[in-house]
Amino acid sequence: MEAPWSKLDLVITLQKYVYMHEVKRIQEQLGSHAQRAIAGGCACFIARKHARLLTRLYDSALAPHGLTSGQFSMIAAVAAAGVMTIQTLADAMGMDHSTTSRGVSPLIDGGLLAVGKDTSDGRKRNLCLTQRGIDKLNAASTSWAEAQIKAGVS
Repeated sequence: MEAPWSKLDLVITLQKYVYMHEVKRIQEQLGSHAQRAIAGGCACFIARKHARLLTRLYDSALAPHGLTSGQFSMIAAVAAAGVMTIQTLADAMGMDHSTTSRGVSPLIDGGLLAVGKDTSDGRKRNLCLTQRGIDKLNAASTSWAEAQIKAGVS
């Protein structure tokens, strides 16, 4: 009586079986390793996750004042400096000039920041807080302080 499959068919079937199980084992190992690395050990993943959580906390606290956490940080930085160029603000915020320029536009349009040409270099634009900006910063500072406490900073 002849076998239903040849030795070659048996070898091929066995190789496929081993291959499929080996691939599955490798995928499981890679998946769990990658998952652990990303979820538990990747500094970038952890930092971005915490940054999103903190941003939500501060944005929620500052929303009643019509500010985002980024906008609050910008007006606070300008207030601390008195007068600063957009590039100096960008450097202080760890942002590029273009992003900072777009970020200050609604603050200028909203009357919180004033912009003028630098007296020593007409190509540069100086930022300073307006009275409205000072009032907004003072009003929002209490909510910011509450967010600091919730974040465990103060």
